[in-house]
Amino acid sequence: MDETTAAAISAVAATVSVPVAVASAVVAWRAGRAAKRAADQQNQLGHAAWVGSWQPTVDMVLDAVTYRWATDTEVWEPGAQTDPGLVPGEGVSPRRARDERLHVEVVVSGRLVNHSSREVLATAHALRRRRVRFPLRNQGVFLVDGVDRHQAVVAANSTIAFRWIDRLPVDDWLRHLAASDRWPAFDVPIGLRRRGRTDSLQSGGFRVVLDSRAAERVSEVWTAILERPAVRPCGRDDRDELLWAPAESASAPIDDDVIRYRCAADSTLAQLRPPRLRLVPGRL
Repeated sequence: MDETTAAAISAVAATVSVPVAVASAVVAWRAGRAAKRAADQQNQLGHAAWVGSWQPTVDMVLDAVTYRWATDTEVWEPGAQTDPGLVPGEGVSPRRARDERLHVEVVVSGRLVNHSSREVLATAHALRRRRVRFPLRNQGVFLVDGVDRHQAVVAANSTIAFRWIDRLPVDDWLRHLAASDRWPAFDVPIGLRRRGRTDSLQSGGFRVVLDSRAAERVSEVWTAILERPAVRPCGRDDRDELLWAPAESASAPIDDDVIRYRCAADSTLAQLRPPRLRLVPGRL
């Protein structure tokens, strides 16, 4: 074989090998994609199976939700009720509520039931972004056995009773009503339209974080969001101004149209590669 023939054969082989290499690369890439999809599906099935079988070790049971009139005066016993001089179902106008500084309190009564054989740390937080609370005015008060305690220890296989009380002005509850898309065909004040919907919705609610004493752990977070607005319309006065009264109270079982409460697992303190900044929902 002379040099010309050998060069021609080499050129043909090189020309053929390039498409073959490209085709092989495409086949390998597609096989890798298929393997990744199969692995993702298996991982998703495994995760779904784990989520489906996961149950919280501590249950939060809500027994009653009460709405009541209040004033802006201080209380010297945790959760004490003030006397605004109104009957429970009496309606007032927003103008009168502002002039007489009338408020509405939401009282949520419930229990934390520990099903495990170890004690659990419970920490309560209000959902509103404003972290300042006024316990003497029943704003964001979490009572455990009648004592204002935002932290408590739930002993093994035991139950503790709690009450969450939140007192807000009538205007704040009207913003919550407007943001919940339940405002009927009434006049909506302009000031209520300007408030952020998320902030207004989270003006009523709390969460309870349940932790073990392990440094690296998965926390259980119960979140309760007030779905039923704390005020309801109850007619008009002689000025044709809309009157408002506290909402109807509810007893167990508490449905989602009153309070929507769910439990989720938080893995902030169980990450394989934790970030430099971690926002821990409960205790460190």
